[in-house]
Formats: sequence, structure tokens, C-alpha cells
Amino acid sequence: MDHRKQALRQIKKIVDENNLSWDEVNKTLQATVQNKTEGKIFEVSEMLAYIGGIFIFAGIGVYTTMFWETLPSFSRIALTFGSGISCYCLALGLSQNLKYQKVTQALFLISAILQPVGLYVFLREVYGASSNMHVATLFVFGIMVAQQLATFWEKRLNLILFMVIFFGLGFVITLFDYLDFNSKYVLMGLGTSLFLITYSLTNTPYKPAIGFWYFIANILFLGGSWHWLYNTPYEIVFTGFCAFLIYLSIITKSKSILFTTTIGLLSYIGRYTMLHFVNSVGWPISLIIVGAAFIFLSGFAFKIKKQYM
Repeated sequence: MDHRKQALRQIKKIVDENNLSWDEVNKTLQATVQNKTEGKIFEVSEMLAYIGGIFIFAGIGVYTTMFWETLPSFSRIALTFGSGISCYCLALGLSQNLKYQKVTQALFLISAILQPVGLYVFLREVYGASSNMHVATLFVFGIMVAQQLATFWEKRLNLILFMVIFFGLGFVITLFDYLDFNSKYVLMGLGTSLFLITYSLTNTPYKPAIGFWYFIANILFLGGSWHWLYNTPYEIVFTGFCAFLIYLSIITKSKSILFTTTIGLLSYIGRYTMLHFVNSVGWPISLIIVGAAFIFLSGFAFKIKKQYM
């Protein structure tokens, strides 16, 4: 009780010092209580909306699985692409109200899953299973890139930007594979391009997926460079690439680049040790060398992370 009386005295003192009326204080307190209540109601309604969306998605999936073989072509397309486009249109409508932001993103995500599936079903039902998968994928991913890019241009949502990069990357990979380009150069080029795109987003509001795309970019580049240098006299150059990528991880402050590069460098050291030291020095000594290299590089990586990230 003493604490309550002391608090009330402090409130009275603040009111007197700032020439506030008790009506203003009452209105402020009532608004605070109302906001808390509305916040709780919104949290509950948001949770129920998510649960409802999950049940609807599960219901469509179960129904489709159970009766897929007996459904006519139109019903198959309607269940997949129709459901996806319905979720997309509903998300567009709800996006006008900031209260439904989380629900809107959930619907955009469901639509981004169902629409490509529906487009593949459409192609299968119209052209049969013998249709060229490269052409089919270019058709599906091309439509999705155009749709998601137009949506991002209007809504500026992180999730939509993620979808733009995802479908765009899939489209480009499929196109280069269809044109029979050399995969090692394609991987290195895509890794470099994706890194530059991701780096350009660093000082923008669209940051949540940056770590993921750095991870993918580095995997692509390391995979392509290893494929290019593997079993050549210049294989050691791979360590130079790794050193450069560790430097980039410091500049970008990216744990994803540091992690993937460390794994790549350790893997190369392990391979080099097994090729050149097993027969001449002995297996136990080789294991010690590999273990020491792992410990040294992991400690070095931790030191970089602690100092710069």
C-alpha cells in the first residue's frame, strides 16, 4: 500500500508541475488500457487466422491427395492454380490494411507455393507428361518472376523480394542449362551476380534474407570454382579464392560467407592432405595435420567473427 500511495503522490506531482488537467490524465489512461486490450485481441485474431490458414491448406492437400486420380483436368487445375491465385488476390486486398500485415504475408507465401504447382499441373494436363521440362520450368518461373516483381514494385515487402530473387535465380539456372552452357562458369557467374545483388541490399530496408542469399551465392561460387580447378595443376588457386572470400566476409560482416568459406577451405586442406601425405608420412600423422589445421582455421574464423561481426 505504501508503494501505491507513493506512486499516486508522484503522479499528482507530475500533473501539478506540468499544468495537466485530470480529464487529460483520464483520457490518456483509458486510451492506454484500450490499446492493450486491442493488442491482445489482435494477437488472438492473428493466431486464429494463421491456424485457419493452416487448416485450409491442409484440407486442400488432403482432398487433392485422396481424390487426385479421379478428378477431371479442370478440377486439378482449379484446386492448385485456382487456390493459389485466390490466395494471391485475397492477399492483395488485405494488404491495403496494415492490421493484416502478417496474414497478408502468409497468404502471399501460400500463393507462391500453389501457383507454380498449379502451372505445372496445367502444362501436364494440356500437353501431357512428355513436355520438355526445361521449357515448362522457364514458362512457370518466368510467369512467377513477372508477377512477384510487379507485386514487389507496388507493395515493397521483404517476402516478395525473396520470391523475386528465388524465382529469378531458378529461371536463369534453367535457361543456362537449357542452352547447355558450361556449368562451372554458370555457377561462378551466378554466385558473383547474386553476391552483388545481395550486397546492394545492405543499406536498404530489405535485410532479413541477406544472410541466406550470401550463403547461396557463396555455395554457387565455391562449387563453380572447385569444379573449374578440380584435378588441374592450378587447383591450389582454390585457396586463394577462399582467402579472398574470407576478406569479403569481413567487409560485408557476413557470417554466412565466413562459414561456407571455412568449410570449403577445410575440405580442400583435408583432400590435399589425403592425396599428398597419407602414403609418405603415414595415416596417423596425416590425421594430426588435418586436425591441427581444423583447430587453427576454426579458431581464426572465430577470432574474425568476434572482432569484425
